[in-house]
Amino acid sequence: MDKLSELSKPVAWEVKGILCHSEEEAQVYVGEPEPLYSQEYVSALLAELEAKDKRIADLSVGKVGNALLERENHHVEVVDKMLERIAELEAYNTKLRDWNAGLAQESCELQAKLATPVRLPEKYNMKMAGDKSTKSMFYGHNSAINDCARAICAAGFTAGDE
Repeated sequence: MDKLSELSKPVAWEVKGILCHSEEEAQVYVGEPEPLYSQEYVSALLAELEAKDKRIADLSVGKVGNALLERENHHVEVVDKMLERIAELEAYNTKLRDWNAGLAQESCELQAKLATPVRLPEKYNMKMAGDKSTKSMFYGHNSAINDCARAICAAGFTAGDE
């Protein structure tokens, strides 16, 4: 038998304030006998209770510590993912800057082309046309050039000597 179970036996009983040294003696008095335990038993119970309380506190601290570690690990994972995303976005920004530089260059080239007037074929001099057939052909040629010039100007470009 272990020491605690041996100590768990009452050392005396009390009935209505009268101290009795055996349960049989306490039975003589009317009332419910109340057992009295040794100080050693009470101390052993208190020590066991304190040990359990300490174990519970240690486990609680461990759980809190584990919870904090889990939270810290989660934060580390989130920070790592954010750093990866930042690196991806910085690489993408570099590509966009290069692309924009190319677009700016292309835009300058296109603006230069827009600033240069479209060269149209020379018009025929109607005074040089001899017969009616040649005049008609010269007139058609010159009309086509005039129509092209108007269309080019309507599109926002310059044509000829404008």
